[in-house]
Amino acid sequence: MFVLRLLGTLSLQCETGTVPPEALQKRRLGLIALLAIEGERGISRDRLQSYLWPESSSSKSRHALDQLIYATRRSLGTDPFVSAGGELGLDPAMIHTDIETFDSAFRGKNWAVAVAAYGGSLVDGFHFSASRELESLIDRERNRLEQQYHKALETLAHDAAAAGDHVGSTAWWKKLAASDRLSARVALETVKALDAAGDRVGAIQH
Repeated sequence: MFVLRLLGTLSLQCETGTVPPEALQKRRLGLIALLAIEGERGISRDRLQSYLWPESSSSKSRHALDQLIYATRRSLGTDPFVSAGGELGLDPAMIHTDIETFDSAFRGKNWAVAVAAYGGSLVDGFHFSASRELESLIDRERNRLEQQYHKALETLAHDAAAAGDHVGSTAWWKKLAASDRLSARVALETVKALDAAGDRVGAIQH
């Protein structure tokens, strides 16, 4: 089983050993990441071609994708893909992702688990291709995950305050403020939480 981390710096790890260096080649890792971002929906080969080789002809991009799929399988020593009806996806029995962990926890309202799974912005610093369509897809997914992360943090903060744990509430608000730096509302709530926790100096400084 491989573990793919997309929240924060993109990385691929193996639970039973080391990942072959050739599997970490940018284009191969990018293909796995892109399929992981789309999740169970999978992606048609045509869309993958347009995402990864936006300026190439259909025949050239089709050949390049076939070669990339083959090289990725060979470098991993196993087949991480599932294919059905022209759609390509990841085999969940072979690769687990932190997005899966985050989404499952968020749907189940396991807010602390969701927060722990969120390691940062989606594929932070990783560039896939010059495709504007792909860039828009990544931005939409990045924003969705970030907004849900913020909701989880705010819920934890409110729950802690309701339980009388003002120190804990402050910690969650400060974590949210560090992520959502431009929100005046979050800044004000953090100040209120600090004051409720008896840290008036910290409230003033914030």
